[in-house]
Amino acid sequence: YSVYGAYSLAVIDYVASGVVNWIDTPEWDQLMDIVEPYEYRDRLTLPKYILNSTGDEFFLPDSWQFYWDDLIGEKHLRYVPNSNHSMRDTDVIDSMDAWYHSVVHNVPLPRYSWAVSDTGTITFFSLEKPTKVLLWKATNESERNFTQAKIGRSYSSTAISPTAPGVYEIQMEIPASGYVAYYLEAEYESGIPGVPFKFSSGTKVLPDIYEHAWLKTPEESRSR
Repeated sequence: YSVYGAYSLAVIDYVASGVVNWIDTPEWDQLMDIVEPYEYRDRLTLPKYILNSTGDEFFLPDSWQFYWDDLIGEKHLRYVPNSNHSMRDTDVIDSMDAWYHSVVHNVPLPRYSWAVSDTGTITFFSLEKPTKVLLWKATNESERNFTQAKIGRSYSSTAISPTAPGVYEIQMEIPASGYVAYYLEAEYESGIPGVPFKFSSGTKVLPDIYEHAWLKTPEESRSR
């Protein structure tokens, strides 16, 4: 809401039925304790490969920042460019195949890490040499909305070189108007010809500001 100034159309059924009116109430917290996967994170100790959409109708492209650091154990992330929530017509199945192959055949995964600074610098560190590292970015000159329904398949990629051995870094400038979303993606051999591992940093949006204020629904407006 703070980004769009309204709830996403993807959750219109929850809005129409009044579910969102209960956000930030004790009743809502009790519900989240049951249905929210984040609340079970202490049990999720197995290796994790999270595949997110850059143009998701439900989730913001930089939503990783609200849960990533709290996930325990081995974890990997990939933002699939030019995708919506369905990820239809993308290579997401290849990424799942490479991951599954590594689990079944005990294929060693590349050793890497990444960091996204508040000022917008993204740094990717890798002990193994990637076959390529790409900067993916998209712009919206009018609003902070990167859903595929709004900007189409407008993410484009540029290959970048290391700034030091095993280090890849990018700093984007704040655009003169609108917003830019971007992230780094590294590819590695997976053991399956033509199907690489693809891992990415989290997505950063600049300027990192919210134009709208979310207001809690008054108690008297909730139907019980």
